[in-house]
Amino acid sequence: MALLAIFSTVAAGCLIVSSFAPIADWKPRWAAWLLAVSLGAGLGVALNSSLFFLLLVLGVPGAAWALPYAVLLAAAATYWSLRVGRTALPAATVLTGPPQNPAFRWNWALGLAFVAGLLLVFGAFLASVEANPHGGWDAWSIWNLRAKYLAGPGATWKYAVSPLLSDTHPDYPLLQSSFIALLWKGSGGSAPFAPIATALLFLASTLGLLVSALALLRSTSAAWLAGLVALTNTSYLLQPATQYADVPLSFYYLAALVLVFLARAAGRPALLVATGLFVSCAACTKNEGIAFLACVLVCYPLAGWRSRGLGPTLAAWLHLLLGALPGLLLTALFKLVLAPAADPLFAQKLSQVLPKFADPSRYGQIAKALWDEALNLGIPQAHPLLLLAILAFALRFRIPPGQRAELLFGGLALVLLGGAYAAAYLASPSLSWQLATSLGRLCAQVWPAFLLLIFMLLGRIEDRTAGAAR
Repeated sequence: MALLAIFSTVAAGCLIVSSFAPIADWKPRWAAWLLAVSLGAGLGVALNSSLFFLLLVLGVPGAAWALPYAVLLAAAATYWSLRVGRTALPAATVLTGPPQNPAFRWNWALGLAFVAGLLLVFGAFLASVEANPHGGWDAWSIWNLRAKYLAGPGATWKYAVSPLLSDTHPDYPLLQSSFIALLWKGSGGSAPFAPIATALLFLASTLGLLVSALALLRSTSAAWLAGLVALTNTSYLLQPATQYADVPLSFYYLAALVLVFLARAAGRPALLVATGLFVSCAACTKNEGIAFLACVLVCYPLAGWRSRGLGPTLAAWLHLLLGALPGLLLTALFKLVLAPAADPLFAQKLSQVLPKFADPSRYGQIAKALWDEALNLGIPQAHPLLLLAILAFALRFRIPPGQRAELLFGGLALVLLGGAYAAAYLASPSLSWQLATSLGRLCAQVWPAFLLLIFMLLGRIEDRTAGAAR
């Protein structure tokens, strides 16, 4: 039953994503389909989760509706996809700009290495969840605990936002917990399968989205190289088995940036509506996602107005805002009406916070923790930052034609988000504990989006080998 719900969830998301643009007409075909499935999985989870939670709040009996949520959404998505008029692009449309040089002859080896590494990662994930099926501390004290309340009978769902849970963040958004609760409702139990399957779904979708987007926007070799570098970040790969919400959040960060690039490359303003939708999904996943949404809304017009003019940039920004409205309304409903104010960060007075920003030792403490975290991203022989440095030396940086504003937007958004994270640390009432318990997870949140920007800037192997041949 739970597997049927997951399948219907992915199918619904794929159909909705395909209505924004003719993804199936893009080339290479395998990347287009992988992109649709990856985006569809994340969007389907968000829509089913939101629908489930709204019906709980409205008092609709959850037990009777749990499994049909995903099926009904898939049916509605099918209808919408068939009825929405789409102006198809020419068949097998290439999004990478000017005609490319011949494909890199060793792409097959890179792809085989990525698949082999992926199998090892999935094997390690399964071994980890077999040893610890209930995940880490935050999984069973926050995310899965609240999912059990949401999956309970009657008005039990209200316990998930009870102020009595003040030590376990009842103000955290409920996207992941609601989806797990939906799966538990459909299966009639609370087995660890639901959170484990959710974690694996988001890990696979994030890696699939990174690889497929770069194959469409840059080249197949760039896609495989990015995938291989992603698999060397052991700190990130340890996160899914904890069953926390940081990998789902990293997916929505990545999806937002991918869709901005695709909207420009394909000339499809409707994809900016989808961008806003995925950004609002981030806001419904974790508090950090709300900061990301604010960064996106601020940085998009700043990055685009000089290159495109104020009018077109404002029109594109309104598309993005339109897509974000449903998630904004849901987040506002949750934060302002349902969830208690429980974050100790915001319980401080201004007189308590300002001296912390003036304390230079706190800046040094944050910088040292960030340095240590960077060193621990992977093993020394295949450290992801070392591999990126080698690739940068070999391929050089080269801005893709027509994507300067999008790269500026992505860079500004991540820098501003990093500044927001740093400000939260500076204001924290317990800085050492916060750094020790959360810095690795915050780095994991931005890792896939950071990789996307780096590989959008790197030159292509195809161009280097063609130049050498000439």
